[in-house]
Amino acid sequence: MGKVKSFMDKLLSIAPGWFYGLLSAVSGVVFVFISFYQAPKEGIFENYISNLGVQSGFAGLCFNLGLIIAGLLAVPFFVYIGRALEREGLNVKWRNRTVIISIIASITLSVIGFLPAYNFTIGVVHATLAGVFFYCALAYCVLYSLLMWPDPRYSRIQSIIGFSVAGVFAIFLLTGWVILEWALFFAIAFYVSELAIYVLIKKI
Repeated sequence: MGKVKSFMDKLLSIAPGWFYGLLSAVSGVVFVFISFYQAPKEGIFENYISNLGVQSGFAGLCFNLGLIIAGLLAVPFFVYIGRALEREGLNVKWRNRTVIISIIASITLSVIGFLPAYNFTIGVVHATLAGVFFYCALAYCVLYSLLMWPDPRYSRIQSIIGFSVAGVFAIFLLTGWVILEWALFFAIAFYVSELAIYVLIKKI
């Protein structure tokens, strides 16, 4: 545990936490857009976004690489956000649990990039990991929003954004609509980038 903390400290000394969050969101979106452009037969109403991962050639490689990079870069960002939530009266246990959940989601996203559903067996693992990511992302959006709500350094709008993104995840998990999987990918990218910009501007 000490080595992990030391490694995170080193990463956050190289660049501020908001930088990792912004780079995570931007790189994920850029790689997905490039992948989508390289796979013209894929439609946002007909095919899940994860289908891009099994495309041949550059399209599949680009999508999977985007997930790997975005997930890994999100880890130091959420560690930073957890530390930035330090304040009087904070429920430290829930803060720590929230950070752990967000790290699990981030690492799971990266692992998904290594395991595109090329066949049934890998597909089962891929779907399981995707489920872990969806539920963990929903949970941390809600929990971070609850932790920020009473904190005077954070606007209530910040919490409302988090609750709204969690709502997109919840509706997708209930309906499985294809378009919502695309929507939630960009919704979580927006949440991370917007939060990164917020803590940068507010110098939190």
